[in-house]
Amino acid sequence: SIRKALSFETDLVAVNIDFTASQGITEQGAFAPVARAFKEAASNFMDSIGNVINFMVSTLPWLIVGLPFLWLVRKVWLKLKTKPN
Repeated sequence: SIRKALSFETDLVAVNIDFTASQGITEQGAFAPVARAFKEAASNFMDSIGNVINFMVSTLPWLIVGLPFLWLVRKVWLKLKTKPN
């Protein structure tokens, strides 16, 4: 009965293993770099958009603080420039 129970347990377990070898550098065609570039194009494009968004978010607080400051400096500079000696 123990053998029958163990046989039933092993019938429940199945393992499938598939091995595939990746192509080596010498097995790739001449257009492999072009194909790889097309595959990575979307990722690179989205990385660039992410960098633009990061730049805009990083500079926004400086614009909020900097533009009024530059406006004030310009106003003072024009007053000093037009003031008669």
